[in-house]
Amino acid sequence: MKDASSGAGATGPATVAALLETTLEQMRDARVSGALRRELAAPLQAHVRAGFVSALRDRLGSEAGPGFEELEKDPATDPDAVLADLLAEEPTHADKAFEAVARLVAEFVRREREAVVASMRAAGEAPSADRDGRMGRALAAVEAAEAEAARLEAEPAVSSDKPEAAAAEAAAIHDRVHSLVERLEEARELLAEVEMDDAVLGRERPAPAPDGRPAPTDVETLTVRAFAAQADLYLRPVPRFGPPIAGVARMGYEQEGLVLDALVPLQEALQYRYAPRLIATLARVRAFKGDTGEARAIAERLVEIDPEGLETAGVRELLAELDATSPVRKDRRCFVATAAMGSDAAAEVEALRAFRDRVLLRTAAGRALVAAYYRLSPPLAAWIACHPAARRLVRDLVVVPVARFGAVQPHPPAAGEAGSPVRPRA
Repeated sequence: MKDASSGAGATGPATVAALLETTLEQMRDARVSGALRRELAAPLQAHVRAGFVSALRDRLGSEAGPGFEELEKDPATDPDAVLADLLAEEPTHADKAFEAVARLVAEFVRREREAVVASMRAAGEAPSADRDGRMGRALAAVEAAEAEAARLEAEPAVSSDKPEAAAAEAAAIHDRVHSLVERLEEARELLAEVEMDDAVLGRERPAPAPDGRPAPTDVETLTVRAFAAQADLYLRPVPRFGPPIAGVARMGYEQEGLVLDALVPLQEALQYRYAPRLIATLARVRAFKGDTGEARAIAERLVEIDPEGLETAGVRELLAELDATSPVRKDRRCFVATAAMGSDAAAEVEALRAFRDRVLLRTAAGRALVAAYYRLSPPLAAWIACHPAARRLVRDLVVVPVARFGAVQPHPPAAGEAGSPVRPRA
């Protein structure tokens, strides 16, 4: 039987105790989970069992049956029996049960914060008293990287007539920034420790500055700056080796290594915070590299969620250039579907276009399939258009079912959506 933690990836009996153990295993701060497994284990278990049915009903919302209220009121209710009955009737509710237990654990930690910290201290794992010092060291690493990125950008261009010299200079840049990248990695580790200590101690997030900007001592802000600084170390010298980061598929050979090394920290930064400037940068870098499907998805998502933003006008220009350079976008017809439906504006044709753009064009295999379709389908479409019986057959047995299938298929997450490298962080 699949464990009630579902997505947690564990297997075992569907009991509240098993869910609790999975929750403790998955806690980000091992010091807290250790405290909860020691002297706080018994009161934690009692808290979770006592509150499970109520928390589960809250998670289920309108899906909770009418019997839940009676079960809550009955002190003899066995939470394990409730869980087993729920999963026997609807196994997909396993995640809701896991979320209910996780919420109860969070409640317990907030309520017993002093006891948790005391247990951590007794184990030699107390939160650090040097928050300001750690934040200062992290800030110094970020500022050093930002200053070096500006210096790299200002240095002379490298002649494209001397490929060996260009290769040597690109390698030298990687060597030059290596120690700064290591410092940034150490800074992010410090910031992660500060973030966990803040959570344990219940520290409030620093108030923003009067102009609305996040405080410089805000852990999330400084973490994003650290990732962005690392990306800039590689991106800002890119124009010295060829064209600037603009346009579609213009990246030169000596620019490739720098661009690739910048992509990971850019995407990591966006795991922490929705930042329009970084989203726009990621879209431009993807387009510059030639990843047109990814660039389009990121740019479209930014336009959707921030249509009047400062970065959006530039992103709209990028989308126009992607349209102008795309052989698929130049001919917006879906040949066979248009012939079968009798109109290129039919809902089914639009659905198939959306499936093409949101799913197929994001992978090399999908792009190859689309290219083959556009090469081979026009003669077939012309024949279908001239034969009414064939049109009806293709419409009813192919186009309509495929359009419905495409409309319900999950597509790779775009910027700002769950699972994406570009998602807002709560």
